Amino acid sequence: MLRDGDHLLDASHFNVTLTGNVETMFDAVPFLTAVRDLLDEDEAFRARLRINFVGAKRGKYDDFINHHRLETNVRYIGYVPHQTSLTYLAESDVLFLCQIPVYESATTKLSGKLFEYLYMRKPILALTLPGLTTDILSRSGLGVAVDPNDQPGIKKALRDLYLRWREGGGRPDI
Repeated sequence: MLRDGDHLLDASHFNVTLTGNVETMFDAVPFLTAVRDLLDEDEAFRARLRINFVGAKRGKYDDFINHHRLETNVRYIGYVPHQTSLTYLAESDVLFLCQIPVYESATTKLSGKLFEYLYMRKPILALTLPGLTTDILSRSGLGVAVDPNDQPGIKKALRDLYLRWREGGGRPDI
C-alpha cells in the first residue's frame, strides 16, 4: 500500500504506460522497433524513456527486448490490483492504448480501457485503425492514433510526445 508521498513511477522519466496483457493485445514488434530506433538515435531519450506494461507477463517479446538492449526502458510490471493500475496511469505522462480490431469491429466496438484512459485526461498514444476510437481521440484532443503496423508513424508519435514532455518539463499537452 502506498503512503502519502510515495510514487510508483519516477517523475523524472518520460513514462508511457499500458495496462493489460500486451502479449495478447497486438504484435508489439513494430512498436518495440520504433522504441529501439529512437533509443539508438538519442541518448537523452534512452536515459528518460520508460515503457511500463502494467499487468503484463513477460515471455513473447523477451528475446527481442534482450537482443536490442531494451531491458532498462521496457518494464514489465506483473498483475496488480485495479486501484494500483489506476495509480500507474495517474503517474504516467502518456497512456498507451492498443485496440487492434478483428475484421471490421474498429468501427463499431470500443474498449472499456479507452474510457478509463480518457478519464485520466492524459495524452494517449493509440495503436489502432480508423474508426470510433480514432474519432473519440480526435474530438477529445487527448489522443494520437497510429496504425499498429506503421513503425515510422509510431516512432514519430513517440518522438513528438517526448519532445512536448521535455519542452514542458512534464505532461505533454496534445
